[in-house]
Amino acid sequence: MLEVLLRAEGRTVVRDVLEERLYSFNEPVTPNAIEAVVSRLRRKLELLGARTCIQTKRGIGYRITPDVEPTS
Repeated sequence: MLEVLLRAEGRTVVRDVLEERLYSFNEPVTPNAIEAVVSRLRRKLELLGARTCIQTKRGIGYRITPDVEPTS
């Protein structure tokens, strides 16, 4: 997930593209699978003190933006 978002360089990555890249063709994907992965990734980035943010574009997908002050 992190690699896909970083390669998009701040552009929004559509949910369907994320599902394609993260799961195999015949692997079932639950409706909230992507949200769960994003949640875990956000938590890990926060624990590491990363100066980046994963933004949700509701109904579209996600994007990562660098150089954002970490939230307290």
